[in-house]
Amino acid sequence: MHGKTIPLYVCMGSNTDDAEEYLDAAEAHLEKAGLHAAVRSRTYLTEPQDDKDQNWFRNRVVRFDIPGCRDIPAAAHALLTTLKNTENSLGRKRDPTRRYGPRTIDLDILLLGNTVLNDPDLVIPHPRMARRAFALIPLLEIDPACRMPDGTPCSELLSQIKYVLDNTKIFQ
Repeated sequence: MHGKTIPLYVCMGSNTDDAEEYLDAAEAHLEKAGLHAAVRSRTYLTEPQDDKDQNWFRNRVVRFDIPGCRDIPAAAHALLTTLKNTENSLGRKRDPTRRYGPRTIDLDILLLGNTVLNDPDLVIPHPRMARRAFALIPLLEIDPACRMPDGTPCSELLSQIKYVLDNTKIFQ
């Protein structure tokens, strides 16, 4: 371990009747697992993206500061396991016929410092975040100067998306 920390940005989403409770429960579960939230965005009500026939989502982005280490890919995979365990403990069921369907909780690693990882089960930066206002808006709320590992400002990515932000409601 090094003294330096690495920012981990996680996008959280839920579209159940008690979505806000699931988001809070996911944060509490991650806290128990040793991930301590440094800052969180407001919760946004967001239009479903690919599968429109479902409830709107509640989304937020949380930054966790994790200890630096020598083996970032191994740390990233351990973080993914923690996120998947959290989803499972909160009742996440994956429907193979409806990949973007309703869910109790969805936890995605958006960014992990300047890490670029392209493994079969984990891609960092998140491969669809550049097209998702529901990820970029809350990310930029908590870190307006956030950049992709290649140096591209996340604000530039957001400027290339068609969306409408009405207070905390995102249409896309």
